[in-house]
Amino acid sequence: MNAAAELRIRRARSILLQTATFYGTLALHLQLVEAPEITQTMATNGECLAYCADYVLNLSEPELLFVVAHEVSHLSTDHHVRMGRRKLEDWNKAADYAINRDLVAARIGKAPEGVLLDSQYDGMGAEEIYSILQRKARKAAEKPADNQSGAQGGNAAPGGPQAPGKGAPGADGKPGDAAGAPGAPGDGGKPGAGADANGAGKPGKGAPGGNEGAPGQGDKPGAGHGIGGIYAPGDGSAAAAAESSETWKIRTAQAVAVAKSANAGSLPGHLARMMAEASAPAVDYHALLADLIDSRIASDYSFMKPNRRLIGMGYYLPGQIVDGLEHLVFAVDTSGSIDQHMLSNCATQIIAALESGKVQRLTVIFADTHVKRVQEFEAGDTIKLDAIGGGGTRFDDTMRWISDNAPDATAAIYLTDMVCNHFGDDPGLPVYWAIHGDSRRFDQLAARAPYGQALYIGRLE
Repeated sequence: MNAAAELRIRRARSILLQTATFYGTLALHLQLVEAPEITQTMATNGECLAYCADYVLNLSEPELLFVVAHEVSHLSTDHHVRMGRRKLEDWNKAADYAINRDLVAARIGKAPEGVLLDSQYDGMGAEEIYSILQRKARKAAEKPADNQSGAQGGNAAPGGPQAPGKGAPGADGKPGDAAGAPGAPGDGGKPGAGADANGAGKPGKGAPGGNEGAPGQGDKPGAGHGIGGIYAPGDGSAAAAAESSETWKIRTAQAVAVAKSANAGSLPGHLARMMAEASAPAVDYHALLADLIDSRIASDYSFMKPNRRLIGMGYYLPGQIVDGLEHLVFAVDTSGSIDQHMLSNCATQIIAALESGKVQRLTVIFADTHVKRVQEFEAGDTIKLDAIGGGGTRFDDTMRWISDNAPDATAAIYLTDMVCNHFGDDPGLPVYWAIHGDSRRFDQLAARAPYGQALYIGRLE
């Protein structure tokens, strides 16, 4: 144990308690653990603050204040448990972009060299930023190989981009700061050498570090680069994540109360924004679209289909009969704001509804300024969506087509970025505008619709 490094972190926590009470209060909950296997960084899983002693000793005091505050910011916003099945390296980057500008604006110490900052992400949550980074990575991976030579770090297939090479431009257009290769296998349960941009490569026992999206196994971070990162709490299970999340919600609420007291009852603006992100529910567009479809399905009860669960108890009661949607229209704005990967991802629940019998007939319309292609499917059909488009955006031709050709439709779901001023006439059936894109513009865009109901479905990954 390097006593000098530990002493510096303890001093940093004391200074934060006096100058940035919220962060100092939270930092006291973390056990300090020297982790030689992580290089040039710190990392936390909500239980400990793991650090590289050399890294700590080489930071100036203001830089160390920033890094400690950075780590507890991840915990207060639940970043360590919100990752789900996302890729750890990219999630760490997205989470960093979500918190670093507030730390800089609040003048918490001094941001060390290499900190991820970009004003385009101001006001966005980590999930939204992650989706943007994924789309940029896909577009970069789709470029011809000769265009990437010497200009792109890491060669990746669509849908699974690898991290940019060290020193090469990353998916967000900024210099890459990670080696991008999976780590070497761990030895005897020790962390592997997997790296992410923020020092959060998660080891498995005898498995490569730097796990991409799957819950981590083990209890230590892998080697890493950058100013600090996060990794899964406990054994990486959903139960451990839920327990850690609840614990940090309580600790954060307590830290807010302490900070308000220290600031004469007011909460600094950057902390208010942080709390808003932490409390805002993450948008799951798969669940949202599934619920939307289910809400349109009618059901009734009949003795012809008794409730089998109650027969054994001597009760003969009617069971539920579900009348699926006879006809659903799914319109897609293909003006250039959506690619095939995003379409396939978003359409999963629509297709599942048809395959499960919830929807009897599905009409898919691809349109930009005009209807460009229509595909018709019935329950039992093999579905392959074939998008076409790429021009501007108008909805009037699509609404005319629905009125003329699908008057029996139960509802229409229109997937769009809503950047349009030509809506046309109400087609005479429930219309749901499934708006994707920048969450900061949703209220403004939703207000444009003269009919129908607008739903924000987040950034499409």
